[in-house]
Amino acid sequence: MELVADVRAELGEGPVWDERLSRLYFVDILGHTVHWIDGRDGRLSSLDVGGMVSALALKDDQHILIALGKEIQQLNVETGERTPVTSLKTDLEQIRFNDGKCDARGRWWIGTMDMTESQPIASLYMLSNSGPLRLSLGDVTISNGLAWSPDHQEMYYIDTPRRCVQTFEFYLEEGRLGPLKSSFEIPPAFGIPDGMTADSEGNIWIAHWDGGRVSKWHPGSGALLDVATVPATHVTSCTFGGPGHRDLYITTARVGLTDAERADQPGAGGVFRHRTDVPGLPSHRFLG
Repeated sequence: MELVADVRAELGEGPVWDERLSRLYFVDILGHTVHWIDGRDGRLSSLDVGGMVSALALKDDQHILIALGKEIQQLNVETGERTPVTSLKTDLEQIRFNDGKCDARGRWWIGTMDMTESQPIASLYMLSNSGPLRLSLGDVTISNGLAWSPDHQEMYYIDTPRRCVQTFEFYLEEGRLGPLKSSFEIPPAFGIPDGMTADSEGNIWIAHWDGGRVSKWHPGSGALLDVATVPATHVTSCTFGGPGHRDLYITTARVGLTDAERADQPGAGGVFRHRTDVPGLPSHRFLG
């Protein structure tokens, strides 16, 4: 487990690997910052976007999409210029965007959360180049980890307070969810399930808030296959990248840690890298 970016983010999240540029993007939600690491020389770049930025999607070599509060914007990473794309149609003050990920057809699946973390008033949406945000799933409290099977026929999903992974049938060409197929619970001792990614063998890797680990599971049986210990309690998300997609990049947070805990976890808030035997699946770009 190697610390590759000692940024000390208050709430590091949303890692996405840009294979074309050998670049890892991630955000600090409470720090209002988009960061990226050059995978060739380790150089860190950052942009302050002036608000709670929770997720991003690759677009082209110069632009990404960002979820900023209740808005989705296009960000020029070279100039910092931001352009509105769409926004949530809600009067609920406690709702904001949270985690998101693009599917293999370039649609961005982006969820919301109740910032009181107590009510199922959030949702999962889908954004494509053919229209506005489309509601895909309701009765959610904290929409978090998303991943797909290698054949794109299943979508794995985490609504964090449920403390489980749900598997839905997925219709790639239509861009919609089918019925719930299965679900398995995460043991309380593992911490709270947060972000998630998938590998080329169809297994899922889950980051655990208050768990200090990333765990590997078989999504059908719920069997635990592996655990990677992280030297930070608040582990938030993970994605595969690097040569052959064998590097698991892991984001963490400092928020909520006491002064003593921060002293004991000097890398908390940083990005860690864990080498895996099985390659992961690539990140997809937003096609819009």
